[in-house]
Amino acid sequence: MGWKATFGAPRLVAAVEFDARRLRLVAFRRARGGPRVLAVTSTALGESVDPTDAAAVGGAIAAELRRLKLDGAALVMNLPRGQVILKPLALPAGTADAEIPGMVQYMVPPQLPFAADEAVIDHARTVHMAGDGQVPDPDAVNVMAVAARASVVEFHRQVAAAAGAPLLRLGLRPEAMGRCVRRCVAAAPDEAIAVVDVTAGEVEIDVFVDGRIAFSRSAPVTLPEEGPAQGDGAVTGFDVFADEGGGEHRGAAIAAIVREATLSVQSYQTAHGGAATLGGVLVAGDSGLEDDLTAALAEALTPCERFVPAGGLGLATRSDASAHAALLGAAMIDAADREAFDLLDPKRPVVQRDGRRDRVAAAAIVAILVLAGAGLGGWFHLEGLRNRDQALARKVAQARKAEDGIRKLIAGVQAISDWQRTSADWLGHLAYLSAALPDARAVYLGDLATGDEGQVTFTVRATGREVIEDLRTRLIATAGYQVSPARVAPTRRDPLQLGFEYESTVELRVKPEAPPAPPGASPGRPDNDGSATLLPQRLNAGRGRVR
Repeated sequence: MGWKATFGAPRLVAAVEFDARRLRLVAFRRARGGPRVLAVTSTALGESVDPTDAAAVGGAIAAELRRLKLDGAALVMNLPRGQVILKPLALPAGTADAEIPGMVQYMVPPQLPFAADEAVIDHARTVHMAGDGQVPDPDAVNVMAVAARASVVEFHRQVAAAAGAPLLRLGLRPEAMGRCVRRCVAAAPDEAIAVVDVTAGEVEIDVFVDGRIAFSRSAPVTLPEEGPAQGDGAVTGFDVFADEGGGEHRGAAIAAIVREATLSVQSYQTAHGGAATLGGVLVAGDSGLEDDLTAALAEALTPCERFVPAGGLGLATRSDASAHAALLGAAMIDAADREAFDLLDPKRPVVQRDGRRDRVAAAAIVAILVLAGAGLGGWFHLEGLRNRDQALARKVAQARKAEDGIRKLIAGVQAISDWQRTSADWLGHLAYLSAALPDARAVYLGDLATGDEGQVTFTVRATGREVIEDLRTRLIATAGYQVSPARVAPTRRDPLQLGFEYESTVELRVKPEAPPAPPGASPGRPDNDGSATLLPQRLNAGRGRVR
């Protein structure tokens, strides 16, 4: 995919070419009615610029773009004939357009002088091209294939990168020249027009029919040394060869060019069996030899004249712009024209799809998707069951934990119930014992404890032995308690000195049945017993303070 396919065709474009001596540029703006030419310039590169150094050439282009205030312009370049290999191909009649790229990629690589992986190959439809005595087949599909080394294409990429501008298209110089000839020269559709284009590096000799390449070759010709240029950077004055001291060299160069051009035209006519009609020969270039070369060619090939594209295109320039003919032709090639050569974005074979294999693959994909969907659905179902099982397991664990607590509670309640059912009425017995005690001034209780088998043990202190014996007798006779005998002994100490001089430990066993009702009124209390007045004193003190 090319730059234009990615970002769209830019409106401001500069067509650029360079040789060992000069940098030529045609700036134009794309418009609906066709390109509008903005500038036509030719600038000497100078001895400091090496035409084989991409960075140096790119810097010169960038300087020219800045001088012309063309910042942001995209570049279009053409490969000269000497840097490419052209192969005319006559494909079988009825060959579909979609089949042509594959056939070209199959037929051309074996005919190249370099490895196929080092080649960039493109093609375009054309008329039958003469060569090797072939007889034109009117039904054949005629294709012109072009091949260039990948390193050459990469070099031009680097030049554009050094210039700081995107490279829109890398075309073929003879093709661009043919576009300009078709636009500027009135010729019949089957009439051939030959163009001899002189540059510092080579002389291109092309024959066009209806603007398409019918014959093309490059002739290496040694030109005289360059003299002082006139009007560098302007659109006028392309005569760059000095007249003094160069006459002999000029004559030799012109003679060599005439010889190469004559042989080329004769080869083209011979290949067509003498049936080809040559409408004329045009001379283009800015070497300074063009006028003398035109006169010399007119003697061998008639008619012959200078190519003046400026007049044919209506350009407002004092130059004939013949050296810029290929650049002007490049401006006429639309960015979306897939019939043109473009070694940046060559035409590739279209992969033919096997419908049956596609259907089988689609069915397999559908089956895989169905199986995957079923498996995914089963996984979700199992995952749901697993999650539900885990939730149930958590609930069971919680229930079991709660059940343990409930069981413990039930056991506690049962124990209390059993205790209440089987135990004595302790509160009732204690109430009876409290009521059965003698006067508090005669006796009082000390420690009191109960046992698991219904026994009650307490310590009693009294003012006399008879008081303790009377208490035992009363408990046995009245309540029917089982009272264990105990020794009555003098009190070892009486810290309050209240007269309780005897003490004894009473152990009795209560009966399960209800105790007898407490007898009579409550016994009296001693005068110094403060328990009866303590509570009122606390309540009357206010705010919980005891006064």
